[in-house]
Amino acid sequence: MHAESNKSIADATFRETGKGISWKVALSKRNAGMGVVNFKTQIFGDGHEMAGIKAQKQKWNYNFHGELPRSFVWKDNNKKYTLPKGSIVSFFWTWRSTAKPDQHGYRYVNCTYLP
Repeated sequence: MHAESNKSIADATFRETGKGISWKVALSKRNAGMGVVNFKTQIFGDGHEMAGIKAQKQKWNYNFHGELPRSFVWKDNNKKYTLPKGSIVSFFWTWRSTAKPDQHGYRYVNCTYLP
């Protein structure tokens, strides 16, 4: 996987296989003052957003995780799509404190799928 991302206040790790990409995001201690956060995930494969991703509400130090299966449904047209080798994949995560909504953060990673 070739990836580029923003300098972050969260660490993102990935495991890429022929079945897809599993991911994990750990917020840094700089987020500790947020307490419980509403953590949202958006994943795009070749420009189309993956359908069916739900927000997670957890304490800031939870290991947020999920998976982009190689075959998934596009949110914009409900069609099934299978990532070919060389697909451009983008992960975008946002989080906001449930107690202090003015405190929030984000992390993104753009990569090429190379199983």
